[in-house]
Amino acid sequence: FGIHGHHTHTCSPMFVRIGRTKDGEEAVQIYEYERVRGVAFGITAYLPEDSKVLFIKGHAENLSDNDTFGYWWSNGAINETPGTRVVVPTDETFIGAYVDGRHVLTVRPIPMQDGVDKSYPSRSDRAVDYFYKIPKNALEKWEAAIEENGIGSLQVSTNELWGRKLFVWGDSIGGHNWSVFLGSEGD
Repeated sequence: FGIHGHHTHTCSPMFVRIGRTKDGEEAVQIYEYERVRGVAFGITAYLPEDSKVLFIKGHAENLSDNDTFGYWWSNGAINETPGTRVVVPTDETFIGAYVDGRHVLTVRPIPMQDGVDKSYPSRSDRAVDYFYKIPKNALEKWEAAIEENGIGSLQVSTNELWGRKLFVWGDSIGGHNWSVFLGSEGD
């Protein structure tokens, strides 16, 4: 739950407990109070018995008397191979970049950009944020990461969360540093 990019608890411990959903399913609940804007937020994650689907529900509650801006995202981290392809139901993306110290979004076509199929994250030469522009009236809100053998992961949401994002580390010094810091590369 963030201010631009991340929030005040990005690298901080949060409260965690084992609880139950309204339907009685055992669940992991992660939550915190964000003092800058007076907002309580968290996620509940649960895997019903015999299910192949992990359910994640986010929530945020503004506890102040003032309206406050916020946006929500959930991340799924996957191992990237040269054959990993990310597919979404759109042909446009916002790309975030820093220009003269300011964050700028430009609309670009997807998957082809400058003659390169960017649906393969390993083909990115730099770190980049793709904010996929899924039409609000699209019936399905999803993003899939698929390997060459057809196996992969799928993230699906309700219609309230109509956007999708992909962060690619890229094949650059900065991307390799992210990989070492956040992943297992170099172990």
